[in-house]
Amino acid sequence: MFIDYYNAFLTVFKNNGETPGGVCGVVDEKGQKNYTLCDDPKSTFFWDVLHPTQAGWSSVYAVLGKNLTASLMKA
Repeated sequence: MFIDYYNAFLTVFKNNGETPGGVCGVVDEKGQKNYTLCDDPKSTFFWDVLHPTQAGWSSVYAVLGKNLTASLMKA
């Protein structure tokens, strides 16, 4: 079984327009923080430019969940 995260993320982004709240922050090329933590991580999709927050993963799982359940039931 393969899990298609790419299309799940695309579906979330297309359905929500932009990523909700953007990101919580990034670091520069030397690893120095260029951010303060989000007041409400539930309102953002990513912690940084790569890692989804719990809210981000919840959105992706909402897309994947039905297909995963159906695939597991067939197995």
